[in-house]
Amino acid sequence: MPFASLSCLVRYNCTIGLPAYYSRRLDQESKDFCNNVLKPLLQTDEFADAVWKVCSRIAWLEQNTRDWDGAQAAHITGAAQGYQESMAADASIVAENVSRMGFNFYG
Repeated sequence: MPFASLSCLVRYNCTIGLPAYYSRRLDQESKDFCNNVLKPLLQTDEFADAVWKVCSRIAWLEQNTRDWDGAQAAHITGAAQGYQESMAADASIVAENVSRMGFNFYG
């Protein structure tokens, strides 16, 4: 394969192709884990769903926080506003679901 073709293939896989594929695959694997492991382990769909939402959203909150921190120039132009909005939405979902996870932290 000529170098130019290889370069185009790598750029495609790193920007358009594979990240979306892996993202969808990982999302499905996490949902399968919730259904096949967490629900039987916690013995209730409500607790398992709350744990899955907290874990999923806390991961996105961390990613959006890093993206927000890294978007230095976008702070000035306002282009990074979406990160901040996503961070607030994720934090709200985490706060809403922590108490639904079924753990008693006080005794």
